[in-house]
Amino acid sequence: MKRLLLLLGPVVALLGSLGLVMSGSAVVGVFELLTFRNIDPAAPPPAALPELQWAVISAMALVVGLVISCLATVMRNSGHTISMIGRLLYTVAGVLLITGAMPSAWGIMSVKAIFRILATSPTSPKPESIQAVMLSAEPAMTIGCAVFALSAVLLIVAGTAGFQATPSQVNDRQSPLRVVFGTGSVLVGGIVLLLLMFIWSNGNALETMVREASVGKPADVAQHFSGILNKSLFVFGGVATLGLLQLLASIFAPSAGLDSGSEV
Repeated sequence: MKRLLLLLGPVVALLGSLGLVMSGSAVVGVFELLTFRNIDPAAPPPAALPELQWAVISAMALVVGLVISCLATVMRNSGHTISMIGRLLYTVAGVLLITGAMPSAWGIMSVKAIFRILATSPTSPKPESIQAVMLSAEPAMTIGCAVFALSAVLLIVAGTAGFQATPSQVNDRQSPLRVVFGTGSVLVGGIVLLLLMFIWSNGNALETMVREASVGKPADVAQHFSGILNKSLFVFGGVATLGLLQLLASIFAPSAGLDSGSEV
């Protein structure tokens, strides 16, 4: 069971991260809603709206995969224990998850800063200004998600080659800490999934407003757009936290203990 979960979790996380590479920039791409009808009243809604739904689904897959991976890492298996190369791979993967969250968070924060300025402006934002913001923020989102994908690949390698068969007794002296990290990953994952559901709701509300032709001023979408940005920022923070928990879980994963004859 442990061996299956060690591969299942990273594979699900990889699929989710690849989905985010393709659609994750929609989190800031919805910013285009502020101006798309100013250019052409009959223009179709921005592609970022349906892409946002795919981004949410992909992020859910990433989070679920990371939680499974963390739980599998700390599961006890008397026949296999983590190796030194396994600890190294899991540590690097955890660091990459933390690192990948940084450019994504930067992209969101840069859009938040501009959005606050435009939302309080007495005039409608110019399309050129919106385009400039998205051109600077979307690459950062894509880079961050690509780093997530790289981390998932390392998790797959770690799950495949990071454990070794051992006849020695498994050292369970660190089991309380393993329980803490495993439980922590479930709690953090649950909170992130809840935030993603709220983002989905905000996106659906924006799509309804567009379909009913009720988008005319920045104030009409400010509440939902701000909700998407704020919650997305916490989502990427949650992914970074899962990376930290994965790193710690690998450090305290079940390892080979001393031979029974030499134990005190």
